[in-house]
Amino acid sequence: MEEKKMELTPEVKNKLKGFIGFQTDSIFKYVPKVFRDLENDIPKNLWPIFTLKSKDGIELAKIEDNIGDMKFDVITQETSMALKSGNTRITTLEYGIKKVNNFILDNGSVVSFENEELNIDGDIKKHRKVKEVIKLMPINLQKELQDVINERSELSQEELEGLE
Repeated sequence: MEEKKMELTPEVKNKLKGFIGFQTDSIFKYVPKVFRDLENDIPKNLWPIFTLKSKDGIELAKIEDNIGDMKFDVITQETSMALKSGNTRITTLEYGIKKVNNFILDNGSVVSFENEELNIDGDIKKHRKVKEVIKLMPINLQKELQDVINERSELSQEELEGLE
């Protein structure tokens, strides 16, 4: 069987989103939606940039297995579900966040992270794990990044322009 490379237009890719394969080793940049919202009019120099890696198809399926436990009580005949969404979210973020630039804290400090190096306002700490950055993130940001990693939500060319 002969294989050939296909060129997909952005329109076709958008229509097929979630149903075409992806390269499992590639990384991509992402800026949270609130910063990109035109109504908020936040200058690009304030945008945090997260460099992410999505999970592959098998890893995504395994996450579903780890999200919770179903329990059946034989005496009461009741079924219950114990969800572990927080653990799943942290595992996904630890795997998917490869680099962080310009993540601003509420006190004005700027956080960057790359190659196990955490930089907060120029104070560089080596041999750090990405979990130290995740600790600084509010739940809404954690959930958005988790979804982006799982769904591989890439920015448009226009949104990527001017990002370092």
